[in-house]
Amino acid sequence: MEVVMNFENLIQPPNALLEQYLDYLRRERNLAETTLTAHREYVTVLLDDLQDSPAGRWRQMSPSFVLAFFTQQAQGKSPNMRRRLQGVLRSFLRFCLQKGHLECDLSAAVPCLRSYKLSGVPRGISESDALKTLECIDRTTRTGRRDFAIIQVLYTYGVRSGQIRALRLPDIHWRENRIRFPPHKGGKELIEP
Repeated sequence: MEVVMNFENLIQPPNALLEQYLDYLRRERNLAETTLTAHREYVTVLLDDLQDSPAGRWRQMSPSFVLAFFTQQAQGKSPNMRRRLQGVLRSFLRFCLQKGHLECDLSAAVPCLRSYKLSGVPRGISESDALKTLECIDRTTRTGRRDFAIIQVLYTYGVRSGQIRALRLPDIHWRENRIRFPPHKGGKELIEP
């Protein structure tokens, strides 16, 4: 499906369209200058790519063109940069639709990038690294013994540092061989052996 990009209806050239878009972002969305710089960079590349395309491509843009452009530009970029590119393209295409430069919304042609909630959280250190860390602590001093106990509890139970800070002596039930970690960050109370 080809979608007509009505650039011939514009009084201004594509560079003026870019400036109109940036002015919209500045005035309507109140974006910072650093964000506008990123928008300028990506939209300039898109407009240059459209201009350098074979004849007729300048005035006609399809979802496949948008997808191909995004795929090409996203290659080799970090996940954050790909998400930024995704947002810029969608914003620009919606702006073009709103101003009548597109006949239908092409922002849906920009692929969705999935990010999983805990994908960036490290899984934990290896047992050998944990043992090396524990061995490095000087346990002849009070501070060293405290640090050893804190790191041992962190490694053994995998609790948050805030739970360690909130831990009090009555939370350790020696007779039942249990330790109670108070809830932290909206979590639940933990009772561990």
